[in-house]
Amino acid sequence: MRRTPRSGVTHGVVTGSSTRVLHDVLYQPGSAYTTCVPRIAAPPKIAQPAVPSLVIAAPQRALSSDRARYHRSNPPAVSHPLDHLSTRAWNARSAALSCRQPSALTVSPIAPPYACFAPPTDADRLRPHELSPGTIFGLEIRQRPCSVESLRQELHRIRRRFPAVPIVLHISQPLDPETVHLTQLATQLHVRGAIVDPEPVGQTLRQLLTDPVDLAADVEEWLSIRGPRLPPAVSHLVGQTFRLAPDRTEVRALLGVVGESARTARTRCRKLGLPPPAGWLRVARAVHAALCLQRAPATPLLEAAMRLGYSDHSALSHQLLRLFGVRTEIVRRNLGWEWLLDAWLVRWSTCVAAPRGRGHPCV
Repeated sequence: MRRTPRSGVTHGVVTGSSTRVLHDVLYQPGSAYTTCVPRIAAPPKIAQPAVPSLVIAAPQRALSSDRARYHRSNPPAVSHPLDHLSTRAWNARSAALSCRQPSALTVSPIAPPYACFAPPTDADRLRPHELSPGTIFGLEIRQRPCSVESLRQELHRIRRRFPAVPIVLHISQPLDPETVHLTQLATQLHVRGAIVDPEPVGQTLRQLLTDPVDLAADVEEWLSIRGPRLPPAVSHLVGQTFRLAPDRTEVRALLGVVGESARTARTRCRKLGLPPPAGWLRVARAVHAALCLQRAPATPLLEAAMRLGYSDHSALSHQLLRLFGVRTEIVRRNLGWEWLLDAWLVRWSTCVAAPRGRGHPCV
């Protein structure tokens, strides 16, 4: 008995002149001998449904098993089932929504250069990929009185589907005690602020979105909605990184203040498939720099870079382009930090799925 290594076919050597013996050897079910006939192909495997993943390309060698496991269990909020509907299915769904009871909340999108809000519409009629970077939602409460629980659920649903879009409360009616109470509730639910007609829209939005009271707490809460879901220790580390980033340029010095060893922090991030602590420090400093540029768009880039601890204006410009994929003039024009951090996380998931090469350009 011999086996051909390349073809994988077994050749049987049969002796004797009897045709019956040869027939029994070649065709007897369960015989140990086979002829030079190709083997029966295995039944085709049933295709399993694709699992949404943070990695938008096929994981390759650079993506470890820990990262792949984490990305499979943490689908991004940007991958919403409604975003993959065909045009015909979307039109049918829009027709069904028109017959539905209107939602208690409507949104009025506004995009750069932030001249005026668009007419209010139901958030379910919008798609994230149809919105330009820097778009802001003006939230309008249509039904009053509005319960706290319904307001919380609606806001959570909108923010989870549109993580890159900051939300402000748009008040087009005269102020009354009920409106003031709703404004207080919306602020507690992480709405970025309230704008009352007839205030100048662009100037008011710039004041609300470029000077957050506690950026670190806002980032921690935003990550819990957008994903990836972080353990408490890692969430605390990310929050402290954003809180201390303006005064720290070295990751070891920052981890020393936090009370975390560099090796432990890197291991935790690596096992979860997250950017390393140095990457979080760089993006935190870049987000602070972007907010400074948005807050004072007329400030020369060199002056802003020197004040923020960069060597020159080109270092700041290259850092923004490397992390967020946009140039400084776009950062000045588009308000908010959510769209920047969302773009960085998407670029990171793309980088970890690609061959490593010279390293991750987005970290």
